[in-house]
Amino acid sequence: MHHLIEKLAEIGTDRLLHFNACLCVAYLTARLLPCCTVERMLAGFAFAVLIGFGKELYDEGQDGNTFDWHDLLADVAGAAVGAMMIL
Repeated sequence: MHHLIEKLAEIGTDRLLHFNACLCVAYLTARLLPCCTVERMLAGFAFAVLIGFGKELYDEGQDGNTFDWHDLLADVAGAAVGAMMIL
C-alpha cells in the first residue's frame, strides 16, 4: 500500500487535476448527448481532449509556462475513463 501511495505522489497534484477535470467533462458530455452510446463516448472523449489541448496551448502563451505533454497525457487518460463511464 505504501508503494502505491508513493507512486500516486509522483504523479503530482496538477496532473491529477487534469485527469479529473477531463474525466468530468467527458462523462458529462457523453451523458447529456441524445445519440447512440458509441457516438456519445467519442464526442465526450474528443471534447474533453480538445479542452485539455486548448489549456496547454494557453499555457504555452503565458510567461514562464510551457506546453506540457504529460499534462495532456493526463487529460487523455481522464477523458478515456470518463467517456467509458457511461457504459
